[in-house]
Amino acid sequence: MVFDNAADVSMLRPWIPATGRVQVVVTTRDRAFDRLGFPVPVGVFAPEESVAFLGRMTGLDDPAGAAELAAELGRLALALAQAGAVIEERGLSYGGYLRALRAEPLADGLRGIEGDAYPRTAPGS
Repeated sequence: MVFDNAADVSMLRPWIPATGRVQVVVTTRDRAFDRLGFPVPVGVFAPEESVAFLGRMTGLDDPAGAAELAAELGRLALALAQAGAVIEERGLSYGGYLRALRAEPLADGLRGIEGDAYPRTAPGS
């Protein structure tokens, strides 16, 4: 069972099974959830890990391009996975993906959606 981007321990607690053989994963930035189980901090990839990861995902042999993209994305695992999937699916180069990413205003891509569980938007949107 996965609870992604959890925001309130008291709201989540009733939904976590008390018995049985269930593994529960909670993703959150709120340290209050540490009391529910065993926290597993997730950091960013090292530069060389980022390049290797993107190379495996995309099949591209362009370490310099992969390094530039990884740096742009802060070497965050989820961002790299998303970029790799898009690059592979659309047959893009790393540079092509970067150009498309930079051409899309952040505020346009991260607008809040009425009724969405995650109310935050990008700054300026």
